[in-house]
Amino acid sequence: PVATQDKDGIELQVTGNSEVQRDADDDTPSVPTAALEEESDEESEEEDYDYPTPPLRGDTMSGSVPLLPVPFGRHIGRMSVCWEKRLTGGKRKFWCVVGPCWACTVFVTFPLIIFLSLATFVAFLSLSNPLTWVAYALLVVTCLGLWMTCTTDPGIVPRHRKAKGRGWRFNRDAQSFHPPGVSYDTEAQVLVKNVDHFCPWTGTIIADNNLFYFHWFVSALPLLCIVVILVALLGTKSLADRERKWCMIEGKKMRGTACIDPVPIVNHSSGVPTVNVTQPNTTSADPTRREYNVAIHNPHG
Repeated sequence: PVATQDKDGIELQVTGNSEVQRDADDDTPSVPTAALEEESDEESEEEDYDYPTPPLRGDTMSGSVPLLPVPFGRHIGRMSVCWEKRLTGGKRKFWCVVGPCWACTVFVTFPLIIFLSLATFVAFLSLSNPLTWVAYALLVVTCLGLWMTCTTDPGIVPRHRKAKGRGWRFNRDAQSFHPPGVSYDTEAQVLVKNVDHFCPWTGTIIADNNLFYFHWFVSALPLLCIVVILVALLGTKSLADRERKWCMIEGKKMRGTACIDPVPIVNHSSGVPTVNVTQPNTTSADPTRREYNVAIHNPHG
């Protein structure tokens, strides 16, 4: 076997006349099957998450978004790790990871869902109605699904300076070998397992670990939208129906069985129909409610 190094100092092992394969995604070299080498002290070696951060391309969605400040965490590529735990064998468990497009989630997605829903529910729903709690529960379920999607580690893979199995390839941007099923995300600038897509509304990569929560969120969100629209339509109709029960007579707002356009009271001898309104009477059941007696006189019968 002949040991060589590429321009970045990554050790490659090739045997005989075996040709170095190339990654179909980025045309970077990878180790052939016959030239794989196991890493020494694998169980005790600390996992490497020190990804290089090359300048973002102009076609990235999060290129103009600054990294989220994490005073008690760190950044892996452009992913912000807020809370992590070290496990045995040098492994790491990430409990809270925020994606590079976090500003869209904080200032657009969450406010739209929470404020529009709450404003509609508070304006048109009564707490005595059991359906009100169903609407609020649906809002909580939707926000919880969004939160779990945004903060769950999508499946960040540590960097490897040597190939560890069959089919491993080398990625130039990550400066790392990676197994099959792992790809490099240009938005987050890390290697992620089983990437589905990058979602700017949740601000992060949708991949193996948070795909369930993403399906949870996108399933609850349409139901919440339907509930909010129905509540707004029915509430508006109810307000309009109550408003139609009031009418103005002699400049006074009153409630009766039918609304009558205000007409001046004139002498009966003129032959014009007149409207007589008695003084309001306060009911004993509701002191704030006043009842009016309306009588229409038509001298022509």
